[in-house]
Amino acid sequence: DALESEMHQLLNVDKQPSYVVHFLQCSSQMDSVPLQKATRLYPHIPILLVAYSEGVLKARCCVPKELVKENFSAELWMQSVLQVLKAKGAPPKGQDPHLVYNMKGKKIPAGNVNSLVNQALQEAVRYADQHLRQVLTQAREGNLALNY
Repeated sequence: DALESEMHQLLNVDKQPSYVVHFLQCSSQMDSVPLQKATRLYPHIPILLVAYSEGVLKARCCVPKELVKENFSAELWMQSVLQVLKAKGAPPKGQDPHLVYNMKGKKIPAGNVNSLVNQALQEAVRYADQHLRQVLTQAREGNLALNY
């Protein structure tokens, strides 16, 4: 399907990304975007996806348990996006916010989507670059096994 092929294409560009931050282009043609399915395709890397469908912007963030640290978790990473979009978020019911965090759907006019999403993704990349690099360096120094 379009979602899976876009995700596979994304990871074909960079075979071993440290993380993924992506706006799902296929989302505008879909009635509803299964962000849960998309993030599950790559369980071993931190991933933050944004989708826009039927006038509503949504996002989902997942961080593997072994990469969660005091200054890097799904909830903390998503905060960078929520601030830009002036949106609210929460973990899925019964799930750990360190591992999974969703942005609640927010209605946004189509004309504003690209600029807002670009700003939000830039913040997400900046946060990941700053905080995940520390986590990966600590993991390598501690010889933790990371599956990439």
